[in-house]
Amino acid sequence: MTVSGVVRTLLALIVLVLAGFGLADVLTKGSLAKNLFQETPVGASEQQYALTGLLLDLLNRARQGNGEAAYAVAIYYSREIDDPVAAMAWMERAAVRGYPAGQMAFARRLSDPNSEVGPNLAAAFDWTRRAAMGGETDAMETLIELLIAGVGTTKDEEEAYAWILTTLLVSEGRKACVSTTSGMSRSELVEKKNALRLRLTARQIATAEVRSRSTLEAMGAAGTNCED
Repeated sequence: MTVSGVVRTLLALIVLVLAGFGLADVLTKGSLAKNLFQETPVGASEQQYALTGLLLDLLNRARQGNGEAAYAVAIYYSREIDDPVAAMAWMERAAVRGYPAGQMAFARRLSDPNSEVGPNLAAAFDWTRRAAMGGETDAMETLIELLIAGVGTTKDEEEAYAWILTTLLVSEGRKACVSTTSGMSRSELVEKKNALRLRLTARQIATAEVRSRSTLEAMGAAGTNCED
């Protein structure tokens, strides 16, 4: 991307921020940002300095430990600069800092055999679980699939059943504001729940229900509230 292209993109990002998008959401719309300002003439040095300052501020917040900012920087490196190594490094920072979307994105990279770090299914499972505990609905659904199939962990249908219960309750509590990336519908979750119920004992089902309630309590607001 040329310098003027970067400036146009950053200018578009400012407009999207003012329109009310969250930080990470804004930087996922890089292509939209460029399209909005393809015809905008750029040349004023003050404007370039101001926009560069905004990007530096974002980088500073990421370096200071802001997980959402680190995730946004990772997306920018991946989609706009096309630097997968830097994107991976920032994604890991976002994950370590506890940003659920960053944790899930990092888990996907770890499970991808073509990624910069190669497949590490056990680590991918661990980060998926962390993202799920942070209220990331897509991570909850992915975790269910991993537990049923035994990918990156020991197959555990009882825990999968517990997470299905949790996911159904979380989705119900946040149905006005949550959309999942994986596209698993409520009916699909119920179907999986019913299939597992036939294979579990009454004691396992009761234990899973207790697990689900404990998980919801541990998740707290992350599991029930709309995200800003």
